[in-house]
Amino acid sequence: MTSAFAFDGRLSFHLAVADLDRAVAFYRDVLGLKEVVVSYEYNWAGFESGVPGCTIGMGVDPGGVGACQSSISFGVADLDAAREALQQRGVRFEPENIEVGDQVRLALFQDPDGNSLMLSQRLS
Repeated sequence: MTSAFAFDGRLSFHLAVADLDRAVAFYRDVLGLKEVVVSYEYNWAGFESGVPGCTIGMGVDPGGVGACQSSISFGVADLDAAREALQQRGVRFEPENIEVGDQVRLALFQDPDGNSLMLSQRLS
């Protein structure tokens, strides 16, 4: 089956962290990844993975962290069209999309096993 919407070639992995500064220091200073953004307003940081089109993001999880608290974000050209196409295939999304400043729009959903997934459309 082919996709009913256009992927834009990006893939992001997202991690829940307890301490943003500690996580940023680890990924930047220990693993040597290139820091793209650190936002204390959104408790969020992003890094280039070294693989073209693939990024690693992390956010502070106020509920705590642990195994299986990561997610995959699929970059799409048009969030609304992609969401509609997946809804027509039976995917149930969180009621509201999330907009993070002027950076990105997100639509959250889960796979059949409850793994967190999201669609991501860059705004800038």
